Amino acid sequence: MTRYYLCFVWVIISPNINNDFLNLQSKKINMKLKLILLSSVLIFFIGCKESSQPSEDPATENTHIHDEHDEHNQDKTKNQVLTLNNGEKWKADEPTQRHATQLIEINKEFEPKAENANLEMFRNYSDMLQQELNAMIRDCKMQGPEHDALHLWLEPVLQLVKTMKEAKNEEEARMVELRLTEAIQVYNQFFN
Repeated sequence: MTRYYLCFVWVIISPNINNDFLNLQSKKINMKLKLILLSSVLIFFIGCKESSQPSEDPATENTHIHDEHDEHNQDKTKNQVLTLNNGEKWKADEPTQRHATQLIEINKEFEPKAENANLEMFRNYSDMLQQELNAMIRDCKMQGPEHDALHLWLEPVLQLVKTMKEAKNEEEARMVELRLTEAIQVYNQFFN
């Protein structure tokens, strides 16, 4: 496509073309047309070059890196079980600890309501958990074995929240809520 465009532009700006072809009467108008076309071609190529370069936005870059890392972690941690770090709890960074504490609080507030909750209440609860999980993932700066251990806790929680959102009735949501409560509370057994 670009070759054809360039050929077309070359034909237009070529000095051998006569004014009758473009229905122009003066060389002044012909020269202006050539300059306009040449400028538009340059702008087109400069714009294409800039849009094909990766984003310099650090937030976008970090998200992209974290997403790739998460996909790698999911494969890496698929058959692993969360254990202590040589008998000690794993060290979580401050943002992760803060968001985990908030998840536990959201769970504690909802737990007494779960017995009589309707499907809409379960969906609102799962939305609140999902928002906090998204914030945890966004703010996470952990790396290495601690990060891998966090994923062993986080992945089942994420899956259970998703399952609760997709629940077809209150009974199904209630069963997921019980498993989700256990999964969330495991955090304090393995992290500090």
